[in-house]
Amino acid sequence: NVASKRNDFWRLLVKSGWFSKPPRTVWKQDKYGIPLSDLPAGLRNDIEAVLKWKQAPFAPGRPKKGRIREVTAKGLRLSLTQLAGVAINVFGAEPASLTELITKDTLEAHVEWLINERGMMGNTVHMKLATISAVVLHHPKFSGLDLSWFKELMDSITVEDISDRKKRKAKKTLPYELLETLPSNIAAERIAAEKSDTSHPLHPTRLMIEQFIVEWLLVLPMRQRNIRECRIGGD
Repeated sequence: NVASKRNDFWRLLVKSGWFSKPPRTVWKQDKYGIPLSDLPAGLRNDIEAVLKWKQAPFAPGRPKKGRIREVTAKGLRLSLTQLAGVAINVFGAEPASLTELITKDTLEAHVEWLINERGMMGNTVHMKLATISAVVLHHPKFSGLDLSWFKELMDSITVEDISDRKKRKAKKTLPYELLETLPSNIAAERIAAEKSDTSHPLHPTRLMIEQFIVEWLLVLPMRQRNIRECRIGGD
């Protein structure tokens, strides 16, 4: 697809010496995780057992509020397989079990790589570790191990203050009153395009679609995929 072609091009520029490092978005497109089915048998079995333990109605050692839904389990599985992928593909480790994967050295190197190399925000990294900590701190497989380093590692990650986060996100937004004026502005642009033969850069039909989409989103915000997959009649 287009994203992979773009990333391949950037990697070629870096390899040929034109740039020292590609844009951060290129790194984010790389998939370093390994599918669960492709992991070593011992590690795969451990992860599957942990996911089952987190979702079962009752599980020994698990706090009464520690049960998770299937959708949350998918996030945990993703965090564990991504950690395994980075450990194997980036650091050259060969973890044969979950206890060999979740170690102080591996987690520290993983956090350092995510923040310093991948440019990931501390809040995101902290949340990834939080999903793993729920397993490490309570699963019987880790009982008896010294895990004091886990909390120390999480506390060492700089997390953005909530007020600072709101200010940063506010810079990416517009007042609703301003957004309400967009449909009428697009409509005026569409009328101008209809009167023009070839001088206007956008086709009136395209402007009509944009006007409709903006009016829709102002009333009912939806993900773009939901809009793309809408159907009028039929299945």
